[in-house]
Amino acid sequence: MRLASLWQDPRTGVWTLRKRIPKRYREVADQRGETVKITTGTADRKLAESRLPDVLRRWAEKVAKWEERLNGGQESAVATLTDQQIYALAGAEYVAIEASYGGNSGDPGPWGETRSDLWDQVDRETPDGSVSISLTASDKRNATAVLALHGIAPDPVTVERLGRALFGVKMQIAELMERRGRGDWSPDTNAARFPPIQTIPQTTPISIATPLSGLFEKWKAVADVKPRSEQEAAYAVKGLVSFLGHDDATKIDREGLIRWRDSMIAAGRTNNTWNNRLSLLIPPDTSLDS
Repeated sequence: MRLASLWQDPRTGVWTLRKRIPKRYREVADQRGETVKITTGTADRKLAESRLPDVLRRWAEKVAKWEERLNGGQESAVATLTDQQIYALAGAEYVAIEASYGGNSGDPGPWGETRSDLWDQVDRETPDGSVSISLTASDKRNATAVLALHGIAPDPVTVERLGRALFGVKMQIAELMERRGRGDWSPDTNAARFPPIQTIPQTTPISIATPLSGLFEKWKAVADVKPRSEQEAAYAVKGLVSFLGHDDATKIDREGLIRWRDSMIAAGRTNNTWNNRLSLLIPPDTSLDS
């Protein structure tokens, strides 16, 4: 299976993280070119994989430093979540997704195929016998959306951690629905395994009195995305403004985003649809308050 997020240098064989520097940081990054390379220091695939969390942490530190420079030396606020808080967020998503099906499980066949697809992202051949998950772009967008929903900055490390927890949620939901589709409606014990959401540190909300549409135009000017992603983001902004009935970014809070999400669920939108729309408003590599 492809080693998630890492690239093997053909000259040295060393596994390396390659990340494109977002346009907003390029003037303060002090880097040659537009790409950052962070080495794992090894050509051994399994050892490199075990070092991926540390490599991602180093990337997050670079982003935080660039953000600090843009803010005139003021350290940017990044929420550090405990493992318990990560799984509390995942648990809340489990409950919301399970409830969204309204007691209907559907045909078990597609759920079995979903589980099979998810297992394709799992590598069980790590040195310590644990499993390693290759998160897709969709997995990371979903994690970003959940963080945005709770007012938490989607830095790369937190997105990766929550993405893995949410991957487990998707697997559990698929197993549950497949079981129900076969007629087994015994009590679901999965939700009780997650800790309750308590106090989670939030980043400072947008305080500039600028219309959301204006912030989108600023983001569009610096974002390094494909035209389709830009169009989808514009659609998401238009949809949120229409739902809330105003274009004031300073009045958009967690409760408003939750109501918007719930309205999309009630309208029959898929989980990927509403997660994508939420994540498009706060992309993981771009801040809207620049």
